[in-house]
Amino acid sequence: MMCRVLWVIVLSLCVALGMMTNPKVILSPSRIRVAVGSSVQLQCAIVNGSVQHLGVTWNMATSASTPEILTHSQSDGVTKGHSSNEKFQSFRDLKHNSYILTIKDIESSDNGQYYCDIVGKNMTKSRQRIIVAVQGGKFPVLTQTPILNVTVSQTAQLHCSMQDINLGVTDVHWYRRSLTGYQWIVTHRADGNVLVNKGFQGHFNSTKNNTGLIATLTITNIQPEDVTVYYCTVWSNVYGTGTQLNIIKAESLDLFPVILGCVLGILVLLIITGTVVLCVKRWACFRTTSTPNRDTNEGNDIIYATASAQSPASNLPAAVPVGEGDGQVHYAELQLRQVTQRPPRIQTVTDPDSEYAAVKHT
Repeated sequence: MMCRVLWVIVLSLCVALGMMTNPKVILSPSRIRVAVGSSVQLQCAIVNGSVQHLGVTWNMATSASTPEILTHSQSDGVTKGHSSNEKFQSFRDLKHNSYILTIKDIESSDNGQYYCDIVGKNMTKSRQRIIVAVQGGKFPVLTQTPILNVTVSQTAQLHCSMQDINLGVTDVHWYRRSLTGYQWIVTHRADGNVLVNKGFQGHFNSTKNNTGLIATLTITNIQPEDVTVYYCTVWSNVYGTGTQLNIIKAESLDLFPVILGCVLGILVLLIITGTVVLCVKRWACFRTTSTPNRDTNEGNDIIYATASAQSPASNLPAAVPVGEGDGQVHYAELQLRQVTQRPPRIQTVTDPDSEYAAVKHT
């Protein structure tokens, strides 16, 4: 893996600095079959040169002539050839130092051979070509998600949906765009065996859903060098629409809103708690000040009643007031004298028939 990465870096530096000479092109795939109404992408990779300094011309050869489709200059400008519609579109892939020709809504008239020649003086015409065979009727159509965005170290799954094919008896291949054209990654054979390119083992795997007609390429531990376009293919030359795998920056968790929300929540809770405590205190003070003073003589009455009930004089008969020399009556003094000086009463039994008299007689 490291050797391959170093080779890509060295080749990219050489291309960027223009240290190599005699630029040439590599076209991929060499042959492609496509159903009417589908779309395809053709790659023209430049070796020993840079797409930032070299332009290309796309041509299509038919049995009658070789008309020019379009010219894509080094300034990234596109000049249409015989076709001014949007069927043919070209864009520059800087990562893979390539020009990509997209053919949309293919018709039977698009059947033919396609060339990519470098624009410039004393440039020899390329002898490479891509054969596009347009098929009518029922023919396998492979559809892929155009773009898949992932983050570094994530696991990605690229799906290829198929129509008009028996996937249970069909081999499925996966390729990806590289500096030297389409690069084979893995083959999922009809018998279930999976063959992986030595440079991709442990990093790529393939699965199939024969009932749902879906093939899946799984890429674990995504790295920046995995950013490219991936193509599924069957029958060796029937290609899918391609999926552009991009790495995006992982969104960091912004803790400021969380912390701010927690602080505001605590403040609100403290305010509510303080308000409740203040209301309770005010209510308690109001209850205390609004309660009337019940200062009555009920206690004194109870003490007076108890003292009166326990007084020995309450059981004595009323005494006749005694007058003194000055003719005044001191009722309280008389009562006190009667209580303190009166001798105890002795009951004498005078009934001769009583039990006491009988005992005394004997």
